[in-house]
Amino acid sequence: MQRHITDLTRQSYESGRAAAYARLERAERPHPASLQLQHRARKGTMDMRLKQFLRVARGHLA
Repeated sequence: MQRHITDLTRQSYESGRAAAYARLERAERPHPASLQLQHRARKGTMDMRLKQFLRVARGHLA
């Protein structure tokens, strides 16, 4: 009699090659949420730099 599927240990489907392939695939296509966070971070710093540039251009140094 076989054990239930939830009782089985995780099988080694990921050999060395498969794990390396999966790692490369993940690196090539980052998760959309991380891309969104990266874009949000860049957008905020550019706005801050623009505000500081305009402040200096208006003559407000301190």
